[in-house]
Amino acid sequence: MVERADDVSSAWPAAFTASLVAAAADGGSRRFGCMVDCASGDWPMRVLAVGADRLGRGLETDLLPMTGPSDVRDTTRAFNQMKDRLTRFVNERTHMLVALSHDLRSPLTAMRLRVEMLDETEGSIRLKALVEEMQAMVEATLEFARGVAKAEATSAVDLTALLGDLVKDVARGGASFAPREPLYATFRPQALNRALRNLIDNAVRYGGVADVTLTQESGTAVISIADKGPGLPDDQLEAVFEPFVRLERSRSRDTGGVGLGLAIARTIIQAHGGTVALHDLPDGGLEAAVRLPIGAV
Repeated sequence: MVERADDVSSAWPAAFTASLVAAAADGGSRRFGCMVDCASGDWPMRVLAVGADRLGRGLETDLLPMTGPSDVRDTTRAFNQMKDRLTRFVNERTHMLVALSHDLRSPLTAMRLRVEMLDETEGSIRLKALVEEMQAMVEATLEFARGVAKAEATSAVDLTALLGDLVKDVARGGASFAPREPLYATFRPQALNRALRNLIDNAVRYGGVADVTLTQESGTAVISIADKGPGLPDDQLEAVFEPFVRLERSRSRDTGGVGLGLAIARTIIQAHGGTVALHDLPDGGLEAAVRLPIGAV
């Protein structure tokens, strides 16, 4: 006799429940392979998926429990090893950057003192400007590296309130933000504040204004920061995110920084599992489009 499909679909829940009961009666994981984490009630693959999602967002992630069938345990073990290696790699690289930047301070300070003792000529003035620029770059790099190394705790953040406060803080009143209902998600608030501030400041500095909007799309917060400037050539839309690449070419610190603002913003946003990209607008101007995951984890 051939079993019909509707008989199978109606019979499998009962059989599955019976298997769970039998597994529980026999000590849980020994007979059933603990397809469900017997301690927490979670499916091991679901636990693994949540852990991977949290790791991708830069959130605190404990080592995952070794439960479930052998192939799931092997996958979990590989994930835990990958997490440990990634954490060590990032920490070692950051500490090296801090050490190098710190060690450069002393020779640069000595160079500046010697330059100050020179007669004021065109050459000495130029040399002094170069040393000051190098010092500014080292200080900015050191500040950034220390910020990355600092383990800031995550907390619930209202993106609507955060953007509203940032727009109010922008000098010259060159930013606008349309109020909307609160939108909460888990972030490192100080880091995210710094990233979004850099983007808004850049829009005002180089494009005159920063028109900021916040929308939500299927578990993702979409932040648009648009200006009215001349935009950028296509070959620079990605290059400006590289460290020490500046939008303003005069290299004067009066009209721009040292070229770390966008690099810092992208690093922080990516550490939250998000993305940021620049686009030229059809009617002129440049848009920084930020996408941040806000789904439950």
